[in-house]
Amino acid sequence: MKLKCYNVRGEEAVLAEQWAKINQIELSLEEGPLTSETAKNAAGFDGVVNAQIGPLDDAVYPILKELGIKQHNVVQVLICIT
Repeated sequence: MKLKCYNVRGEEAVLAEQWAKINQIELSLEEGPLTSETAKNAAGFDGVVNAQIGPLDDAVYPILKELGIKQHNVVQVLICIT
């Protein structure tokens, strides 16, 4: 399986690469967010993993569908300031 990962921070990259090696998964990591522009970078991948604070642009979904992406995992981050 090939996964494209967006919004990957430095400390997450190390853990993701270790997990991928153990599970024999091919990963491509991007520091930037999943947008209608960067979604095109998922061509040739089986799935997309995305972690971001802001909302995901609705234009992303048709692009992923066109690329044949059937798996999309979104990790939403909630920040509470008290």
